[in-house]
Amino acid sequence: MCVFRIDKVPQAHRGNAEDLDQAIALARLALALHPVGHTDRSKSLGNLAIQLSNRFDHRGNAEDL
Repeated sequence: MCVFRIDKVPQAHRGNAEDLDQAIALARLALALHPVGHTDRSKSLGNLAIQLSNRFDHRGNAEDL
């Protein structure tokens, strides 16, 4: 069982772009570990959404929305 809270990574979006990309990659990995029906899937989706929103705020890339 792999459990982590990407939203608990302190201000990952304020670091460099590589840190933000890594946070998103880890959030995607966590989502993959929580298939549809898993009780923590909504948390993983929320964490990924937060990081994508942070990257959008940082870079302005519409693909992150």
